[in-house]
Amino acid sequence: MNKPKRIATLLVLALFQMQLFSQEAITGNIPDWSLGSGEVVTGLTKPIVVGSVDQGGNFSISLKPDFMETIKKEVEAQDSRPSRGWSSSLMTLEQVFSCYGDSLQVVNGDQPVTRMTTMGVFNLVNMEEKKRLGYLLAASSQPFASGIMEMGGFNFQEGYILDWIFVDEAGSVKGSCSTDSYAVNQEENFSRQVSYNLSLKPGWNLIKYEISKLFTDREGKTYPMDESYSSLSRTPEDFMFVFVPE
Repeated sequence: MNKPKRIATLLVLALFQMQLFSQEAITGNIPDWSLGSGEVVTGLTKPIVVGSVDQGGNFSISLKPDFMETIKKEVEAQDSRPSRGWSSSLMTLEQVFSCYGDSLQVVNGDQPVTRMTTMGVFNLVNMEEKKRLGYLLAASSQPFASGIMEMGGFNFQEGYILDWIFVDEAGSVKGSCSTDSYAVNQEENFSRQVSYNLSLKPGWNLIKYEISKLFTDREGKTYPMDESYSSLSRTPEDFMFVFVPE
């Protein structure tokens, strides 16, 4: 993920009210919006418009029931190009949520998975002008969102981010794993714990990725130490959308 140039200019959106996760769209407003209208896009190799933002900063992102078919057709179209010497495929459930060296209890893990975001980040663009407007994250706080966007800066914070993933069949991922990790200086190490409690239904699923404990090296860089992935039936009361300009 490319790091935005102006992380310090994060704008925090108004807190959403708690709602049951049976929604067909994600909606909200970006305060003090001045970048004009645009689109929310996703896609593997080319932009697929999934939402829009208007002149007043009101945005809407559709959670369409045929989203998986749209993504599969994109993959098939790319693979059908005669000049292409290799083929691509969607990652499976057991590939997306995995542990190195440890076994997890996975049900229907060989089915493909697709998501609305890029690692929890929505992309806002102006398709007509071919211009990126910025990024949108559903997170617990502005500092957490900043740490996620500045991945290579090792300035992670405790908190969580939300994501929306799609599967065709019910599935689950349960369990935890532990790995030995090293700080950037290659001199300090720590044990990294990751736990999974995912129960997925056919269609859209709301997922929370959370960092609950950090390791700090002697230079002050921070690293996820205790992480978890869990399914949610409703949005948390304390989450907010954070907008990061391009």
